[in-house]
Amino acid sequence: MDLVASHCGISKRTLYGYFPSKTSLFKEMIDTHRTAIIALPGNYDHLPLEEALMEICRFNQTEEEFARQNAILRVFFMETPATEELDEMITEHGGVNTHTLLTDWITDQVEKGRIETDDVSAAAKILIDMMIAVRVAMPLTCPGVPESFSNDLKYRKTLMKVIARGLSPR
Repeated sequence: MDLVASHCGISKRTLYGYFPSKTSLFKEMIDTHRTAIIALPGNYDHLPLEEALMEICRFNQTEEEFARQNAILRVFFMETPATEELDEMITEHGGVNTHTLLTDWITDQVEKGRIETDDVSAAAKILIDMMIAVRVAMPLTCPGVPESFSNDLKYRKTLMKVIARGLSPR
């Protein structure tokens, strides 16, 4: 709460006037930022699968927007293990909601013949894991990373190409 108040340029007491607890602040952050991280529901049928996934996963954001949202996700992942209530909240409002939205979208795409998968629920979980990993994993400057991934956006586009080709009907 100290960090949030500091970044907002307000006192901690003022922050508690808006959010009586860390839990209420986190719930609002989860609800607000879920749509900034995954753009569903929505209609992406007019886009090729690769572009649709880029849009849904919000991977087309500017580096600044992407970095800001990654910072918020890192706060969630650092704070939730310390508080069982926060962990339950992020699971229910973030993970479960996101999984449901992705499952519904993938199911629709399977019915339209745009995606092929034997397990829609698992495909949704894999996409969620990938979205989170890209946002909170180590930077791309680690040894062994191809030179072609000189920036995060190029990496995200390559990742979506690999995912889309793996989901495309043969």
